[in-house]
Amino acid sequence: MSLCLTNAELVELTDYRRRDRQIAALVAMRIRFRVTPTGAIKVLRSDVEQQEQAERQDAESLETCGPVSLLDQNCVYFMQFEYKGQRGLIKIGFSGNLPIRRYQVAQERSIPPNHLIVLGTIPGSLRDEAAIHARFDHLRVFSEWFEPAPELIEFISEAHVNVA
Repeated sequence: MSLCLTNAELVELTDYRRRDRQIAALVAMRIRFRVTPTGAIKVLRSDVEQQEQAERQDAESLETCGPVSLLDQNCVYFMQFEYKGQRGLIKIGFSGNLPIRRYQVAQERSIPPNHLIVLGTIPGSLRDEAAIHARFDHLRVFSEWFEPAPELIEFISEAHVNVA
């Protein structure tokens, strides 16, 4: 068995065939990689296994801790920009501490935190976030920001989302 993932395995891991999308997915999943001079993406199997092991340990530790609050729960979140009653793009992201992440997003975008409305959360991992990104890729405007199309709004309302 090769030390690096094959192209087919990379597509399976990221759910993308395009290299730029694969790179974005790997970054979102926090898996190390390198791009060769020929443009090939190289991912070590051991790096993928380490990330999967870390996710399993996180899930196990959450199970043994009992109920958790949004302050310490790994979740995929849905956050929407709102200003003067007008709602804008929806950010689909991952966080282990949603209140802090909301503040960070506001700082990154130079907007007051009260203009970012958390529509809800789903307990999950980076892989879950990447899967949701892939599902709604046709609505992506940039990075993790998506058009607030009816199908995305419906997904958020029907996905047993915890309203923050």
